[in-house]
Amino acid sequence: MIKGKTSTGFNYEFNSVAMKDARFIEKLAALSDEDLSGLTYILNAILGEKQKEKLYDHVAKSDSDHIANIKTVIAEITEMIQAAGEEEKK
Repeated sequence: MIKGKTSTGFNYEFNSVAMKDARFIEKLAALSDEDLSGLTYILNAILGEKQKEKLYDHVAKSDSDHIANIKTVIAEITEMIQAAGEEEKK
């Protein structure tokens, strides 16, 4: 488990083992602006259901429409994945 905090202040515990799963890598690689279908799998794999909902709430609090804006969610999860990758290199 990797613990961290995003630049927007979201505290998380990240399941870094999931990043070694071929299914995770496949879903991550398939993500695009046109196809976000794997995002839920990715979020559940590394954060779990409860933390995923906390992330959505965190993102919605800072959104002018009070929604979990998909672009912001992706930015947050990208930051977490990058941080976990750096942590794994140590």
